[in-house]
Amino acid sequence: MLKIKKLQPTLLLIIALALLLAVPGRAQAYMLYENPQRIILNTPANNYTTANANVSILGACDWTQPLYMNGQPVSCTEHGFFAVYVSLQPGENTFNFSQPNGNTKSITIKRQGSSSGGGSGGSFNWERVTWYETPLWGTVKSNNITHRRQADSSQSLLNALAKGTTSRIIGEYGSYYCLADRTFIYKNNVNLIAQPAANQITSITITPRTAQNCTEVNFKAAVNALYKIESEQGQLRFTLYDTSNACQPVWADNPLFSDIQINDLSDAGAVQYVFNIKPDTFVNGYYVEFREGYIVLGLKQPPQLTGTDLQGAVILLDAGHGGADGGASGPPGSAGPLEKNINLVITNYAKAYLENRGATVIMTRTDDSELSLSARVSLILEHKPDLSISIHTNSIAETADYTSIKGLRSYYTYGTAKSAVDFITQRVSQYAGINQTTPQVSNLALTRIENTPALLLENAFISSPSDYEMMIQSEYQQRFGEAVGQAAAEYILSIARPDGGAYTVSTMSQATASDPANRPITVYLDGQPLSFDVEPMLQNDSTLVPLRVIFEALQASVSWNNQTKDLTARHPATDTNIYLALGSPQMEITQAGQTRSVTLATPAAIVNGRVLVPLRAISEGFGCSVSWETESRSVVIRTIED
Repeated sequence: MLKIKKLQPTLLLIIALALLLAVPGRAQAYMLYENPQRIILNTPANNYTTANANVSILGACDWTQPLYMNGQPVSCTEHGFFAVYVSLQPGENTFNFSQPNGNTKSITIKRQGSSSGGGSGGSFNWERVTWYETPLWGTVKSNNITHRRQADSSQSLLNALAKGTTSRIIGEYGSYYCLADRTFIYKNNVNLIAQPAANQITSITITPRTAQNCTEVNFKAAVNALYKIESEQGQLRFTLYDTSNACQPVWADNPLFSDIQINDLSDAGAVQYVFNIKPDTFVNGYYVEFREGYIVLGLKQPPQLTGTDLQGAVILLDAGHGGADGGASGPPGSAGPLEKNINLVITNYAKAYLENRGATVIMTRTDDSELSLSARVSLILEHKPDLSISIHTNSIAETADYTSIKGLRSYYTYGTAKSAVDFITQRVSQYAGINQTTPQVSNLALTRIENTPALLLENAFISSPSDYEMMIQSEYQQRFGEAVGQAAAEYILSIARPDGGAYTVSTMSQATASDPANRPITVYLDGQPLSFDVEPMLQNDSTLVPLRVIFEALQASVSWNNQTKDLTARHPATDTNIYLALGSPQMEITQAGQTRSVTLATPAAIVNGRVLVPLRAISEGFGCSVSWETESRSVVIRTIED
């Protein structure tokens, strides 16, 4: 045990941060903490007022001296951390703390009123909803927005809403709007807009997102409609409100579901798509995004392990708080390690463990920097990891008994994450040797995510003197961090798809060879694979394909001049003309009488007697979106409506 008595606090802080923020190495005995040689009362503040009959006083003292409160001995940990759960009389209550060396400190706590009686009085009541004679319309301002069945603080939530979700607003209740499906959202999360045009689904296609183990269903629509996702064993139901269906799915084989049923819910002003999940298939999460005229429903598959152990798995770790946001403080307040420091050390140990086993680990922060909750959430939404774990240190209100509330707690929001949370919490408790409570449902930004099992682990209570004494030990931090890593690894292995090289990873029955670099390139247009009599080829990171196949697939007419070795193509739907010469690095695009030149990464070429043209440049020239899926060597093209 290190007991450093004479270093200045500023120097101690610099040394401590240097040790804390480094990549984990050999564990030290304790985080640096200097004997304060005084009495510190961290919680509650002096003159704190409460209606409760009891309150906890949390603090630290000179650890070489005994401590007394109003003349009675107080139990302290090895480093002088203490908590006393005191009874309060009505009015002012003063508690005097002292040590034989002359240290003294007093605190006054005021008890007034009563903590009982009065009733809730504010519980939700449908009769108090104000219904609009003329509906309003609004769009959701940002991602991952709380969405409730009732306008109250219940922790039972509907799927969070994505940025851009557009809904008819049929009423209000206090600070909530009532949406078209009679659900509720905070008013300050909505921008009011003019009524949009009627919404129809005009095409339904399926495309792979193999780099992230996802299958996406693309609904072409004019409005980013309000939606609901309901998941149960063997089935997923996707409902779009103020929307009708005007098409049938473009069907193709995929690894997740066997068919799609379309239900007309016109009485509710909605359409519902029912996906029947294939037997022995596991959906590890789902999400909704709005992209270029499409409502995209994504279904997350378990990781495909590509090598030994965890290679191919992606795990996101979040070290809670950071920078100016120190999180909760322990008995010595700012004189001791804060929550942000403890969280980062533990998370670094978990990261090192998982990376040593081959996993890819994404960290929300790697140093003492501040990152907003929305930025952390955006990382999860962007990367769509196989698992997301946020690591924190727990605290509780002063009115609780700090001497008895301790140990590991975990939190989640949606039932789809429950099995992962139960599994990981039990394993962490076992491997770290710390008691746990039953995982709890809570509306937290970092668990209100459905594209992956998302959980928040509170390693212990910083408000408990014994837990704090334990959590500033480097041996405990390493043990807990590695326990998180081991539990996460075991969960991933329990759901992962085996025999990585033999699995079909695209949604279009694409065969997968053992060497990805040797796999043929597949091109999908609005979910359908295109057939070529000459295989597409990759040259200078540009895909070249036979000219007539791609132009005809895009419904463009093309004329090739064999003497001048150039072509002219016309796309009537967008009033666009393209001119391209063999070997030229420039392509001309004319639209509405305006001509612009595009530089090509790879010019058109003749290969084995066939003219091949650059796929991306042609497709984007006609107003399509194009993406490249590296893992499956797939080009995904989506047409875009003006």
